Amino acid sequence: MILFKKILRAVGYVLLIFFISVAVSLGGGVPIPRSTRKKEDLIEVKIELTESKDPDSRTLQIEIKQ
Repeated sequence: MILFKKILRAVGYVLLIFFISVAVSLGGGVPIPRSTRKKEDLIEVKIELTESKDPDSRTLQIEIKQ
């Protein structure tokens, strides 16, 4: 009786693995979620470098536009 239970358990495992492999092949695997989603509200800061009109001046003016 013990040998019969062991054989029945082994056959059950084989059938379980077989049915799972058939289900995965028919339905496809689990889809992997995309982790590279773009954020919609990105804040960009644009910086322009403007030179002064005075040729002797060594300073530069920076304008920040949003």
